Amino acid sequence: MTAKPYTFINDLTNVEDFAPVRGTPWLITSGTTRESKDPPYVKGGVQHNRATIRGGLRVIDRRDKSFKRVWPENGRPIRRDPRFNDCAEPTSAETFSCSGLHLAHGKNGMHTLYAVNRTERDSIEIFEVKEEPAGLAFTWIGAILLPYPCVGNSVTVLPDGSVVVTAMYMSNDNWADKIKTKEDTGYVVRWRPSVGWSKVPGSEGCIPNGIVSSPDGSMLYINYSGTGTSIAKPIDGDKSTRKVIELGFMPDNVRWGDDGNLWIGGVRQIGNPYPKICKISLATLKPEFIEIPDQAEPFNHCSVAIKIESEIWLGAFSCTCVAVLPAQ
Repeated sequence: MTAKPYTFINDLTNVEDFAPVRGTPWLITSGTTRESKDPPYVKGGVQHNRATIRGGLRVIDRRDKSFKRVWPENGRPIRRDPRFNDCAEPTSAETFSCSGLHLAHGKNGMHTLYAVNRTERDSIEIFEVKEEPAGLAFTWIGAILLPYPCVGNSVTVLPDGSVVVTAMYMSNDNWADKIKTKEDTGYVVRWRPSVGWSKVPGSEGCIPNGIVSSPDGSMLYINYSGTGTSIAKPIDGDKSTRKVIELGFMPDNVRWGDDGNLWIGGVRQIGNPYPKICKISLATLKPEFIEIPDQAEPFNHCSVAIKIESEIWLGAFSCTCVAVLPAQ
């Protein structure tokens, strides 16, 4: 499949993941906080330092490609939910940096958003999301701390309320050296209400990254950036139950498209930020690559791809824009 040229949504920085709100034009995006690498500059005879690029949650209106920051800029409303009581308050507005997202759709326009936070605490920050005529309203309702030394990346939630998270690597390990030899750096962990955290059997790999579950919660689909692979496995199965899908590029997030396929975004390889995307049919578990335009700039470092209606949306963990492609 060959995609037509890009449309760019500029000034939308470090969009690591997407969470579409079904039946609406709203697309929730995560944002990672990063220190600017740009040098200081002089304006009006005064030296200015480049500001830190702040993360957080933004919402895109897919109809006109406009967006706005919704957390923490919406006043940081809080309503504590006793199910998620590891933390008394949200992470600070200055450091909130989220990567993976999962939106659990509810009834009557009320949903629950799970966001992986990776700055002042390794946690899953949880928000109530309410559909309103003017957009979406966000209320922080709690957090779940990840077990030490896991460094989380992506999250999916099962019908029984389990929260399943990829732990890319362990913070007390020499994971950077292990990547070079494609050794296992991490695994998947599962949090169950009133039970706590446990390791998902058979989930070890080199940089486990994106994750989604089947609608009934019986299957997991996990990307491994370090080996350029994706796997399909029963949640309780060991390594012998894994179906390995060779991708040939560094996959990041995996999302369900509205066509029923798995959509994966990533980059060609370490040091080459050119975007690569594919879709995978559950019937074959074989990737179909989407040939995208050569003129990718200013978009690079693709971390997520998803098909919504007649468009393919691309986000990036280190970029100043979101890219949109017409779906063929």
